[in-house]
Amino acid sequence: VPQAGWDKLFVSFIPMDTGKVTAKTTKANVRNGNCKWSDPVYETTRLLQDHGNKKYDDKLYKLVVAM
Repeated sequence: VPQAGWDKLFVSFIPMDTGKVTAKTTKANVRNGNCKWSDPVYETTRLLQDHGNKKYDDKLYKLVVAM
């Protein structure tokens, strides 16, 4: 995180298949280029298995950091 101009940050979790925010952190203060969140964010997802090759399908997420 750049040390100048970033006072508070939050992170949004966006599944690539839907494109909609499913979870978001609270805003955290930036100190010396670092952030720490007091409350964790949990995201539950389904892991779908291909019956043919027994491999699990990918579940991709975009993490967006914003002020």
